[in-house]
Amino acid sequence: IGSSLRLNYLGGWTKGHYYKLSGGELLKVEQRHNHVVGAKFEMVQNIPKFSDRFRARFRYGAEASYADGADIASDVTLSGFTKQAGDMSTPYDNGFSAGGFAALDIGPAFIKAGFNSDEQVSVNAGLTLRF
Repeated sequence: IGSSLRLNYLGGWTKGHYYKLSGGELLKVEQRHNHVVGAKFEMVQNIPKFSDRFRARFRYGAEASYADGADIASDVTLSGFTKQAGDMSTPYDNGFSAGGFAALDIGPAFIKAGFNSDEQVSVNAGLTLRF
């Protein structure tokens, strides 16, 4: 049995910028900032006598994150008139999200399922190679 706690911070800043497109259109993107703080707590329990060849373990835990930022706002100017593209939503919009997960590792293979407060369900499977 083991456990781990991970804390993460991500900060991103983008300056406003302009692009002149090939047809003479002008694309303007406003400046943007974003801050994301996350935490993950995980418990690991070995499954004894699963196989002589592969080690097996069960992992489970909880994840939480808080994001504070701004959506991307852009305008497109076409030969004399401006079309506002509006705000483009991003995965790190403001707010709090939390969830739980469970995973089974058998040798290098794993399968992981999770659910979060944004009502999203995820299932991942794959191989983990250590070198």
